[in-house]
Amino acid sequence: MSALMGGSSRQVAGCVPIRSLAGTANVQPVAETALRPCDQYEVLMVRSKYNPRVWLFPKGGVKRKESAKEAAIRETREEAGVEGTVLAKLGSWRAWSGEQHTMFLLRVDLERKPGDPLWTEYSERPRHWFRFVDAERQLEATRRERPELADMLRCARKAITEYEEETAKKRDKERKKMLKKEQKRLGKLAGSLAPCSNDDSDSAVP
Repeated sequence: MSALMGGSSRQVAGCVPIRSLAGTANVQPVAETALRPCDQYEVLMVRSKYNPRVWLFPKGGVKRKESAKEAAIRETREEAGVEGTVLAKLGSWRAWSGEQHTMFLLRVDLERKPGDPLWTEYSERPRHWFRFVDAERQLEATRRERPELADMLRCARKAITEYEEETAKKRDKERKKMLKKEQKRLGKLAGSLAPCSNDDSDSAVP
């Protein structure tokens, strides 16, 4: 899924944060023929502190006795002020700095406001939600400087497709299970009803 080159280096972990467009003010009609699962989501990026032209994904160093996943969640909260549910591991990349970046797909459930003490870098890194097509344009413009970022986004698109397909299968399985349960209940109910009797019809008083 991703390319890892070179030897060992400092371990870095981060997330590609996403949120559903449903219920947001950013919902826009998309041609059905061009619709991709990722087009139903936005992706959150933060501006590089070293190059204002570059938008990237929140990440940071993995601390001692901390897993890559734990570090990714912590760094995403500190740099981007969001928290949520990790949906998938996207892979590992060797960045321009030589650091090994392990990235995860994060569905955002909570967005902290500026000034929140847990969003420690809110004054240093502007954050912005992009539709996937716009994020792709942003990263294409800086591909020569940070080629790994575009690949991270590509892997995020793939992971979203897999997540949506798996979710649809689970919903369909649950729907069939409920339907089967309801049919069984109705069958028992029908079997418990006694047939109507006409025995009293001949005994009616003339």
